[in-house]
Amino acid sequence: LLGRYFDDLETDYVVPNDYQGGFLATEHLLEQGHTRIAMVNGPLHISSARERFQGFKDALNRYGVPLDKSLVKTGALTVDAGRSLARSFFERVSPPTAIVSYSDFVAFGVMQTIREVGFSIPDDVAIVGYDDVQLASCLKVPLTTIRSPKEKMGRQAVQVLARRLRGDQDAQVAQQQKLDVELVVRES
Repeated sequence: LLGRYFDDLETDYVVPNDYQGGFLATEHLLEQGHTRIAMVNGPLHISSARERFQGFKDALNRYGVPLDKSLVKTGALTVDAGRSLARSFFERVSPPTAIVSYSDFVAFGVMQTIREVGFSIPDDVAIVGYDDVQLASCLKVPLTTIRSPKEKMGRQAVQVLARRLRGDQDAQVAQQQKLDVELVVRES
């Protein structure tokens, strides 16, 4: 498997360190002085969403910021879902000042909502995406995001597959690899 894994299935996988990504995204916002940080996450049955959420919670905890469960929305995988789920944050008396998004595409939807409600990025609301898709750097306000080592993940996955096909001794045990990610700071 590449990019995600299943807890109850003993398989080879190569994935980004999604826990690290959730932590780095949240820590970046905390270090910018934000304490009302929301998360628009993917469905929690997906390994990447669960791990990013755990990193989010642990970063808040490390900085002494309590988790406000009303600032966490799950189930977003698309631009439209990001846009829809983020809307509820701005119907509050005290909206978040920063948002961590499950992916860059979800972040694009969140950014649309932020503009639609009359807020400015990053002056009123800061945002961090995940994946570093090419479009993220081309926006009017370039998106701060988490970059996964896509090429390295692909190479590692092919190596694991090749060892398994050759019947190498180390291929008898599931090869499970999590590769480091990095924060790419832009203007959002």
